[in-house]
Amino acid sequence: SVSVSVSEDIVVAVIPMNSEDRVELPIDIPLSRLQDWLIGRNWVPKDYFPALKAVKANIDSVWADVPGDVIGEVSKDDVTMFEANRILTALKELKGFNEKNMLGQYTSSVTKKWIEIVKGFEKDNIFLADAAKHLVHNVSFEVSAVRKSITRAKKKLKDFDSKETDLKSSASAHKQAFTAECKELGFEATSTDGLTDKIRSMHMQLQPLFESLVGHIQSDQFRSALNYFNEFIAFTTGGDEDAVHMPAITTLLSDGDIAVHTFKTGEHVDVNNNIGCEGTANTENSEQPAIDFGDAPA
Repeated sequence: SVSVSVSEDIVVAVIPMNSEDRVELPIDIPLSRLQDWLIGRNWVPKDYFPALKAVKANIDSVWADVPGDVIGEVSKDDVTMFEANRILTALKELKGFNEKNMLGQYTSSVTKKWIEIVKGFEKDNIFLADAAKHLVHNVSFEVSAVRKSITRAKKKLKDFDSKETDLKSSASAHKQAFTAECKELGFEATSTDGLTDKIRSMHMQLQPLFESLVGHIQSDQFRSALNYFNEFIAFTTGGDEDAVHMPAITTLLSDGDIAVHTFKTGEHVDVNNNIGCEGTANTENSEQPAIDFGDAPA
């Protein structure tokens, strides 16, 4: 047997010598001349191609009859002696292809055809020439393409790693800004979970603020300052001392905390600034008048 290893453009073939010690000597063979070397050393006949073409034709004729799980991922154009042996071994173990007659011959036409294909490869060692052709092609083109693909993949991975670092940094900065904004609004939050309810609950802080403002406005000191302001305006302008120059503050002083609607129209409405989150959320589901966009016929 001949063992072969490939390094760049040199094929190292280890040839067993016919001696008592079975000394194996490595031989460096230029990759591009591998087939010529096999022919020159009489490993394969010079006119091997017609025989190899006949084997390939047999493969093409029986290829469609071989189960897909036996073929695997190999294509019929890439079948070498090694793949043919693998497929034949699988067929011999597969029900429907491994039956034999009383003479010990396989009854399946597919199995018999693959036996013929393997024998065709073995005859005159033409499988060596075929394998050499595939070896030269793979080393010259496929390996080069794979190397380029690996280089491109490594570059993409490097770009993705850089982008991931930038995105993580950006996410961390946005999270810090989000936390800071929430603190400015008066509550703690590290995620958006429950954020809507927290924002809606902020209006509950308004009622104590309103009550505090109204309390200061209705104090004797503020009332005295407002009277002094009105008297000063009346004195300097010659106007009526009973004229109202600050209507909003005057209304809060006399009526307390009222709605803006009441202040502007005089119509009384009830205002509850202590509605909880649940009550606020329910307003979204309350019945609202439908808007007619003119899409549906009247």
